[in-house]
Amino acid sequence: MREALEEPRFARRALIVEGDEAWRSTLCESLRRSGFTIAAVGSEAEAAAALGSSSFDLVLADERLPDGDGLDLLRAEVPVIVLLARPDEEATREALRAGALDVVVKGENDALGLGIRIGHLLEKESERRSLSRLRFQVEELVRRNQSLLQISVTDALTGVLNRRGFDEALAREVDRSRRYRGELALVSFDLDRFKLVNDEHGHAAGDVVLRAFTEVLLTERRGCDVVARTGGEEFAALLPSTSLSGALRFGERVRSGFGSRPIRAGEVDLFCTVSGGVALLSEAASRRRRLTELADESLYWAKREGRNRVSCVLDRQSLPEGVS
Repeated sequence: MREALEEPRFARRALIVEGDEAWRSTLCESLRRSGFTIAAVGSEAEAAAALGSSSFDLVLADERLPDGDGLDLLRAEVPVIVLLARPDEEATREALRAGALDVVVKGENDALGLGIRIGHLLEKESERRSLSRLRFQVEELVRRNQSLLQISVTDALTGVLNRRGFDEALAREVDRSRRYRGELALVSFDLDRFKLVNDEHGHAAGDVVLRAFTEVLLTERRGCDVVARTGGEEFAALLPSTSLSGALRFGERVRSGFGSRPIRAGEVDLFCTVSGGVALLSEAASRRRRLTELADESLYWAKREGRNRVSCVLDRQSLPEGVS
């Protein structure tokens, strides 16, 4: 019963590389009795040929071969057990450092014991490789999920955050500003009369304009700032540790940078403008919803006052209808 429990559970193919014919025969007999299918050669050159023409689960290679060093076979994509003629701590450490599965001293085990030991080593190696593959698959799944998550919060046209990504960033930044009592500004932007661009020049030209505005936003932002496309022609910028005057200056840089240069769309140069609205996280606007409402109200007043400007509304005011 004990021997039955100790026998390897799976049939394996093993390559024995041993220059001594007597030891080669002994090793072959040991592994066959333990359920291995055996191929045996006497030199490194023959081993290389065998590995090139057949697949093996295990290689047993003598440390010293007639034409080379058994450690050279560690380059093969097969577990290798190195055979030593006698106990040698330095040789054992060298073999293990080089990547050997294990080191076996010839003559330390009887035939059956040697086969059982090697079978168990191979099973453990198989389990290790299975766990390694599983770990790789899990890591790959995590990477793919992260990639899908990134796609889900990114605007495909401009490459900045979309509305979902902006809402998540807004929640984080508001919570951080409350916790550390820091300033946080929000600037909402809306391209002026963008519908006319699409109507007169086509949606491809409209896409060029949207990407051009995104470039200006990315140029003017700091590393800690968050920019997003929150709608068709609507954008937003979150500015941590930024005062009201600092947010207004940022908005003006974006407005002037966008409106002062032609945008090449096909064969025409387009001159476009943008309006902006600024709001600051405060006791009166301590919630995300109120902060975005104030930024939108400021934006609407910029539109009402003639567009191509950046405004700030500190208190709630009634807004005219139909402002765009």
